[in-house]
Amino acid sequence: MRTMRWSATGTASAALLLGFAASVSLGQTPDPVAVEGQPLASNVTRLLQTLDFLGHPLPPDTSKALLAACKAQDAAQIQKLLDAHALFLVHINPEARVKVKRGPAPAALQQGGHVPVVIKIVNESTATKKLRVLSPQAQPIYAQGDPGKIKITDIKDRFLDIELYTKPPLTENLSGLQVEYTLALLHSSQAGKREAVFAFDIGQGTQDLGFR
Repeated sequence: MRTMRWSATGTASAALLLGFAASVSLGQTPDPVAVEGQPLASNVTRLLQTLDFLGHPLPPDTSKALLAACKAQDAAQIQKLLDAHALFLVHINPEARVKVKRGPAPAALQQGGHVPVVIKIVNESTATKKLRVLSPQAQPIYAQGDPGKIKITDIKDRFLDIELYTKPPLTENLSGLQVEYTLALLHSSQAGKREAVFAFDIGQGTQDLGFR
């Protein structure tokens, strides 16, 4: 397994260095994927509404351009505009194997606060299952009645909380569309530069062998 890492800089107090088990270069903006414009426009409109609700809207010029592309149902333009703000690029192949690589968005968190990040999903399998995200840095820090199960060294490395945002107007399950976008909420309990590894799946056995 080859792990990719990169650093993030900015004004946030927790800069994240993310690791992925993947054999592709990191931080590249993907080419648009052929997909029907109307359902993609509806998905992205709901995503923009959710970002506004969470208090983390995209830059005004980007939001305006995206809304115009959604109104025109221009799938290629929607992807060109939004992909630059995606932190995770998830690919599900026709056999429902799931891979992930780093998107071009900055990897910066705010200590003690939840930050929404955009996930692009290319779904060649048309699966409609729940997408899951896991990280060893997001494991429990409490032993739940089993003293000694979690060591101090474990706690130091478990600084992250991550969950997919599935409340309306977003949905719990994938739509089956070839391309769609969703959000994850990231929270760091520590400040400074940190490293984390992420894996995505849509159920037992769907994670690509490169992640194991």
